[in-house]
Amino acid sequence: MIFVLLVGGCHHDQKQVESIHHDLKQSAQIEKTFAENQETLGKVNRKEHNLYKTIISLNVNQTDKIQSAIKKAQKYNKKQQQALKTAKKHFKQAFTEVSSMEPVVEKINDTKQKKAASKVVELMEKRHHLYQSYNKKYSHALALNHDFYKQLAKQEYKVSELDQQIEEINHVYDDMKSLKQQFNRYTKQYNKAKIEYYQKAGLEVKSQDNSNP
Repeated sequence: MIFVLLVGGCHHDQKQVESIHHDLKQSAQIEKTFAENQETLGKVNRKEHNLYKTIISLNVNQTDKIQSAIKKAQKYNKKQQQALKTAKKHFKQAFTEVSSMEPVVEKINDTKQKKAASKVVELMEKRHHLYQSYNKKYSHALALNHDFYKQLAKQEYKVSELDQQIEEINHVYDDMKSLKQQFNRYTKQYNKAKIEYYQKAGLEVKSQDNSNP
């Protein structure tokens, strides 16, 4: 979320407000890149997932079609691995900017401002914790898919083992979906908390670009 702010009159803790505003602005710029990366990641993920569904729907005797789909899916899998590393780096940078606010928040004299700023930091910490879990699950899902494709490509497998792998992959994707939904809920709360802090600090939100990951 990128804010254009106007000073709304005299207020306390001017130095703290300026410092916090700077950190939040820096974090928002990084999150904008993070959101763009997530959008790209989502597109590639959907392409791989469609191929994955095609592969498991094919008859085991349709070797040529299976092998062709596997090669394409493996490329998308690799692209996701790379994009996921970049996304993790960007979100960590955004988190670091906000977490660096803590010493400044402690110096705020105005009780309402301090409480509002603390809430922003707290929600960012929750988002960071959730994203770490999501990223870890995503990496695990990609690794499972990679092994699945590898076994199919070599045609060295037992149907019962493949069924077990498919069940595990689906379970991990269900976990990812749940974590993503919770992350998005916290993101909405986080964006709202930033607006509330600025209002308590005597700053008016003129316009905003809200980019949820």
